[in-house]
Amino acid sequence: MVNHDLADHYPEVVIAYLQALKAAQYWYDTTPSAPTLVAQWTRLEPDLVVGILNGSYQPKQQPSRFFSETLIRPDWIKLHIDELSQIAGNENLTTINLDRWIQTEFLKQTEVVLF
Repeated sequence: MVNHDLADHYPEVVIAYLQALKAAQYWYDTTPSAPTLVAQWTRLEPDLVVGILNGSYQPKQQPSRFFSETLIRPDWIKLHIDELSQIAGNENLTTINLDRWIQTEFLKQTEVVLF
């Protein structure tokens, strides 16, 4: 999710951020020492790091709490909005026009082979 003004004025920043996110996740998924290194950098237990970050490219491993998914599926967004709209004060979320709100052009511009 990105602020409309930021996307309009600095699209290159949005694209660079998404590319960096994808590159970081690729590095994590393809570097055996990554969980240990991330644990050292973040001062977290390695098991916690693995539980949070594993899984995006490694489907046979344990499910993760976070996965770097770059596919935008309107059904997932709608389900998320439906869940959030159950919380008091969020009722207006159901009025979001997903056709206008979801813009995939930034993700499409990151679809270059990084490695």
